[in-house]
Amino acid sequence: MDSMVEMVRGMSLLQALDYCGGYYDCPKDSNGIRMGPLVGYAGKDPTTGKNLVGDVYANFAKMECWPRVMELFVGRLWCSLHYLHLPFQPEDIDAFCGAPMGGLAAAKSLGSIADKRFIYPEKKVTKVASGSERGESVLIWDRHQPQRDEKVVLVEDVTNNFSTTGEMIDLVLDEGAEVLLILSLLNRSPAGITTFEWRGVPYPVVSALTKPIPEYKQEDPEVASDIAAGKIVWKPKSDAGWARLVAAVKASRIS
Repeated sequence: MDSMVEMVRGMSLLQALDYCGGYYDCPKDSNGIRMGPLVGYAGKDPTTGKNLVGDVYANFAKMECWPRVMELFVGRLWCSLHYLHLPFQPEDIDAFCGAPMGGLAAAKSLGSIADKRFIYPEKKVTKVASGSERGESVLIWDRHQPQRDEKVVLVEDVTNNFSTTGEMIDLVLDEGAEVLLILSLLNRSPAGITTFEWRGVPYPVVSALTKPIPEYKQEDPEVASDIAAGKIVWKPKSDAGWARLVAAVKASRIS
């Protein structure tokens, strides 16, 4: 039997993620009616403070279970840096800093491929998740932290609203280190953002794949009735949440 990495070698990133069991696209009938639940995103509506929602979820936790598959796609991302017009050379990087928890596996693979340090902050919970809202947390250094004057690259599995990216940049700068750019496997921001500006400084955003994915406020007419009916999974990466999404896809194929 072929290994998992051989099975996905010729696939695109999302095809491979789907093959690993980590891609959800809400099934719809011929009239566009949802046959499965929406998913809750980490980003929030700045007016109401409520989490945004959508039809698509990329669960890279499923790919993390296959280190060689993760390394295959991270390796492609690392190689791409050598062909981009960046204000530094890839070899100048001192450390890859993974965003918890999604960026840890990718950052560790990058550190292994490039023979650089792998570091990451950790989450300190400040608000426990409820039935209708995701939990909240802040980032702190614990096991690892950047060294003074190190050149650091931030690594995330999915970039979208960059809700924690600014916090990570501040953490790195507070240690006297420098942030060079932001890497991600999937950039799903609606505008396809290629530069993230924080405190007046632009940081390049480089991704293995850029695929804008729509997201909605909970009150938007496109989703309001589904949310009212309870057709939403607020914690899609949890075992119970992901099982519900998988079950919805299977049921739609049978019907």
